[in-house]
Amino acid sequence: MTTAMKSIKLCLFLFSALLIINPLWADCCGMCQHSSTTKEEIAALNHQIVNAYLESDWDTAAALLSESHVHNNPFGKALSKEEFLQDLRSGVLKFNTYEIDSMDIQDYGDISVATGLAHVEAMRSDKTVAGDFRFTRIFVKEGDAWRVALFHVTKAQALPTS
Repeated sequence: MTTAMKSIKLCLFLFSALLIINPLWADCCGMCQHSSTTKEEIAALNHQIVNAYLESDWDTAAALLSESHVHNNPFGKALSKEEFLQDLRSGVLKFNTYEIDSMDIQDYGDISVATGLAHVEAMRSDKTVAGDFRFTRIFVKEGDAWRVALFHVTKAQALPTS
């Protein structure tokens, strides 16, 4: 099993565990009171990472990604942090447009999950990749800083009719 797959399984396990235990301790730790602040932080961080991609600011992008970051691209490939950053730095992947059309953020304490819809226009290996994409970004608190641990994206398509 690859390191990326192990990281994905760990993130999914932790996320599932938090979904189960969150209702049991949310009231006693005051999570509801800091939730709106956390959601604002996550929204700002999401905006910051999107801008880093658009502006080719790889130092900022690297700082915002967890060391164990996994990037699941729309072609079904799981990339490590270094593989993803290498694609960006080398120009294999270049974002031209990255607009978040809608986003919902769920706060689970030291993990937050952003899901939404984005309109993206990019170049990958000199081929255009464009359209509306559904995304999931899992943020983890590392010390005092939030970082992106996992990103997953899939092309948004209309449901088939009978």
